[in-house]
Amino acid sequence: MRDQTRDRLSIYEYMYRHAPGGIIVMTPEDGRWRMINPAFCRMLGYSESELLELSYIDITYPEDRGVTNHHEAMAYLLNNPDGVMQTEKRYVRKDGKIISAELYTSLIREEDTGIPIYLVTHFIETTARKADDQKLLETRDLYDLITKNAQDLISFSSPDGTILYISPSTEETLGYAPREIIGRNRLEFYHPEDAKEMRETSLFSDTDVYTRRLRHKDGHYLWFETSCKVMRSPAGEVIRILAIGRNVTARIKNEQTLAKAQQIALIGSWEWDLLSGKLYFSAEMRRIFGNTIQPVEADYASFMAAIHPDDAPQVGHVIGRTLEGEQTSQMRYRIVLPDKSVKTIHSQWEVTYGDNSEPVQIIGMVQDITAQIAMEEQLKNSERNYRLIQDHSRDMISRHAVNHEVTFLYASPACLPLLGYTPEELVGTSGYAYIHPDDRNSVEEFLADNQPENAPGGTIIFRFKKKDGSYLWFETTSRYTRDENGQLQDIIAVSRDITERRQAELRLQESEQRFKSLFEYNPSSVFSLDLDGCFRSGNVNMELLTGYTRQQLTGMHFQQLVDPADLHRTIQHFEEVKNGKPQTYEIRITNKDGMQFEASITNVPIIVDDHIVGVYGIAVDITERKRYLEQVEKLSYERELIFNSVSEGIVGVDTSGRVMFYNPAASSLLGLEAQDWNNRQILYTLQHTHADGSHYTPGESPLVKAVETGTSLESSDAIFWRKDGSSFFVEYEVTPLADRGERKGAVIVFRDKTGEKEIIQAKEHAEQADRAKSEFLAVMSHELRTPLNGIIGMTDLLADTSLSGEQLEYIHIIRNSNDALLRLLNEILDFSKMEAGKAELMPEPFSIRQTLDGVVELFTARSVEKGLVLSISIAPEIPELLIGDELKLRQILVNLIGNAIKFTEEGTVSVDVSLKALNGSRTCLLEFRVTDTGIGISEAKQDLLFQSFTQLHPSLNRKYGGTGLGLAICKKLVELMEGHITADSEEGVGSTFIFIVPFTLA
Repeated sequence: MRDQTRDRLSIYEYMYRHAPGGIIVMTPEDGRWRMINPAFCRMLGYSESELLELSYIDITYPEDRGVTNHHEAMAYLLNNPDGVMQTEKRYVRKDGKIISAELYTSLIREEDTGIPIYLVTHFIETTARKADDQKLLETRDLYDLITKNAQDLISFSSPDGTILYISPSTEETLGYAPREIIGRNRLEFYHPEDAKEMRETSLFSDTDVYTRRLRHKDGHYLWFETSCKVMRSPAGEVIRILAIGRNVTARIKNEQTLAKAQQIALIGSWEWDLLSGKLYFSAEMRRIFGNTIQPVEADYASFMAAIHPDDAPQVGHVIGRTLEGEQTSQMRYRIVLPDKSVKTIHSQWEVTYGDNSEPVQIIGMVQDITAQIAMEEQLKNSERNYRLIQDHSRDMISRHAVNHEVTFLYASPACLPLLGYTPEELVGTSGYAYIHPDDRNSVEEFLADNQPENAPGGTIIFRFKKKDGSYLWFETTSRYTRDENGQLQDIIAVSRDITERRQAELRLQESEQRFKSLFEYNPSSVFSLDLDGCFRSGNVNMELLTGYTRQQLTGMHFQQLVDPADLHRTIQHFEEVKNGKPQTYEIRITNKDGMQFEASITNVPIIVDDHIVGVYGIAVDITERKRYLEQVEKLSYERELIFNSVSEGIVGVDTSGRVMFYNPAASSLLGLEAQDWNNRQILYTLQHTHADGSHYTPGESPLVKAVETGTSLESSDAIFWRKDGSSFFVEYEVTPLADRGERKGAVIVFRDKTGEKEIIQAKEHAEQADRAKSEFLAVMSHELRTPLNGIIGMTDLLADTSLSGEQLEYIHIIRNSNDALLRLLNEILDFSKMEAGKAELMPEPFSIRQTLDGVVELFTARSVEKGLVLSISIAPEIPELLIGDELKLRQILVNLIGNAIKFTEEGTVSVDVSLKALNGSRTCLLEFRVTDTGIGISEAKQDLLFQSFTQLHPSLNRKYGGTGLGLAICKKLVELMEGHITADSEEGVGSTFIFIVPFTLA
């Protein structure tokens, strides 16, 4: 019976662990997760421990959180006892991606009472049918993904250990590519201690299963459980050895952790197989008993020999009652070790009954409570020792008032690491407030039973609430203390965290029911076959898939369902499974109604006592997926055409820098041939200098960093290097490449922008030269004006002295030259300031009429001297006060009026101001016209009017003088004031200069 139960559990657990869809087990009361299978962890990108810290609300897409919670599921399933609730939701992966899944929720009940105990939900991810990017998957890619991620290592080797074949999963599991292992001796890859043992014993065995350490390529070791199949020639000679190894590192570590935990907690475990009479003792229990018992004993004589003589009769009596079916489950007794020391043991056990209600197995634990007993005795004798023990004990010791709330009077410091509370937080609070509501009644009854003076005291197990809101399991020993008059004084309790032990016990009770549900309610079609190929069982979905009932399927050969074209291949796969090799393949199935569909079949051997007794299978309808793949092939061809025709270079690399794909444009831009792309160093030579030509240190290149760290990067100013050593300016972008949340590498897109770079550099050089010119003019004009002012001053002083007529004429010439030179320098300085961008507006309120009167007054004497009529005209609608830069307006008018008088020998010079616009934003536009009847400008030269240092009449330069900067300065001043200036001129007739500038109303 014991072996059959374990076999069922092994099968159910295998189904649970290897089911293609996600599976979770929840409590029906609050929807809290109890178990999560690896497929669900992979689906969401979390580890199992991370998910157990979350709830289904935390990972549900916000818009779907209102869709069918666990309360609604419970309500539906309670009304439909045999029903399965189907829903569809979206979830948020750990990496932030959104996935879709179909949910199938069912209810597990106790077989005897029908009370709901678990909700089981199966998840089938449907993101592939809804996400466009999944269309890029190809059948070969899926196959590679499956084989590379398979956990088992399958190998063939010669009798001397030379490896002839190894499955592709070695690269994912051990880091070696198959080609790195094939041809080498298997002993090279084992831990030296294990390799030595294999040399001294045997490299292989037909019957034994070895647990040994294999070296990963990066140097660390993994535990593998390996079984072998020896292939012999007709003469009986060994010719090949088939080895199947499974990575059991996690299990070994868990076992080591459990053993260490037992050692730390001083807890040992034992098992008594009543059918065989054998007892099995854990390492920690043997250590507690001073190694007086062996790992396996034929009877309990050695165990009884260690019992203290005074306690042996009582222990024997309890054992007898247990064998007779009494439910006694715990007791205390003493043992005597070989060194005559005595320990006090607390023992607890659970009996398993067979079909005939006879006990068949007892599983129990022992705990060395010698220190705990000594602690209790010390508490009675000395307050000082009482405090010392409580402050340093790993168990929580507490004192409670004898009232309705068993109020905390004291709590030892152990409460902080155990529960998260400080002693001060617990003292004064109700003890019942921390007990799980379902356990409160039992605790109250326990305390009531132990209140009488002659009560022996005892131990109770219950759940205690931690500060973070979670619960742990406490095993608490408590007793009442009394004063000298025999009156109840307080309650002393010693509590130990037994959460791990309790969870192990609960898992043992729950495992068979839990794994049994995996078969029945699996969303895939699950079935089993005997070694003849006949169906032995099938779930509900197998009935829906084939159209046959379970009764009709039972005894039917699988050939009746397989399309004749796929039958030969299916039989070959079945034979491989019978030889111990799991198989995954695709075939066409014909259901009861004659309809055909594509199915993906996974077969694994069912192994009992190291013998293959049948075949377990999972069938998934992939007809729809096949259609998608056909569409993907078409899309893939069209994508390839686009990929090869774009002008930008495109290169895909994996995380190690190896090129995965590239397009013709990339080869052309980099000057590479097809064989060059196999060079792993291409990524590092592509960009090895800064834009200024200096070299990057190894690994400093931004491109390499972006690929290695999986980050996005854009650069519009970088240098790439061709194979021939030449370089060119590029604009490039690096985008990480991921598959289902796993980073696979990056895609680099770049284009040659050498021509653009040269144009930009030429523009920058021109701008730098122009700025340098303006700065030079500004500096030189400023420096020249200082000595010129000195010359003007000295000339004025010299004119005030006694001079002859000839000397006064010389002084007059000097003054005229000084004035001309000063005007020249002032114009150059103004022009250079504006060229250098240093001219600024100084807006202030001013009167436009007073400004024009002042400017005209400057030129009145000169116009009279030349016999010219100088007039001004201001439109009456122009406001009296405006806000603007009066000085710059005055400078414009002075330049334009001065030019008009200078180039006009007879006639008139007029200044007209009109209002062009006045809008609601208090801005007005004024138009200024300066008109003369002077020499005019030919049409051919009017384009040069506002250019700096340009003389339109070089032949008249000596007569009129000037720098050619006046109009250029006017233009820049007008533009600085956000206006514009134009000219209308006819040679020999005269000219009109028009400028329009905005002002603000005062």
